[in-house]
Amino acid sequence: MSKKPLELYVVLGQPPGSALAAKIWLEAKGDLYMTTYEKALAGKFSYHESGVSHVYSNLTARRSGIGKPAGPNLRGLKGFRDVAGLAYGWPPDPSGYEPKKDTKTRRTLMAPAPVLGWYLKVWAIEPGRKDLADKIATTDPWPTVPVRAVLLADLCEPWILVTVSYWANDHPYQVVYYEPRIPGRVAMEVIPRPYEGTWLESSEPKWRPGQPFPEEWIREAMERRPPGT
Repeated sequence: MSKKPLELYVVLGQPPGSALAAKIWLEAKGDLYMTTYEKALAGKFSYHESGVSHVYSNLTARRSGIGKPAGPNLRGLKGFRDVAGLAYGWPPDPSGYEPKKDTKTRRTLMAPAPVLGWYLKVWAIEPGRKDLADKIATTDPWPTVPVRAVLLADLCEPWILVTVSYWANDHPYQVVYYEPRIPGRVAMEVIPRPYEGTWLESSEPKWRPGQPFPEEWIREAMERRPPGT
């Protein structure tokens, strides 16, 4: 068996004005990875067979999400799972990337070149649930960030769905940075959050400026602290 039963490439724009935005792949043992290439926020996302996930940033040379509660195993997944995402407030720098030909295990999503910012999302879908994939693919993350490109890879378990959405104005959401930092969390909050007010809205506690941090954030930070600290 191939070590990579699935490889997906997300390309924004057509050559010579194209850019490789992300590579997503599954390992035979069940791990899912995504590498991103935009210079300022390049890095690697990992969702392991155990359900443990984390993000490595090239800019900071650090991993975030360590100690985060494990999610479900992607094999045998029921329904769907939001597994990775990234947002950029600017178009990518064209590199002239030439996509490889599709094969039995490799697919490429050729998305339009964004004029402003863009938002990429990766979902794991229970095999056979095209109804879920179609519903997710037609749900915009923010009212002024519509989905413009979709790729469903139904040749593996789980199915992998990739959506790319594009900003329709300069400020579709607000990014708020906060102090003090909370261990294990990126010190920023997006307001409103992606999919807020839709059927895909996250159940994680929300925070707004002027409010105390959610008790769940504090409890998780304490649970992540090394013994004796």
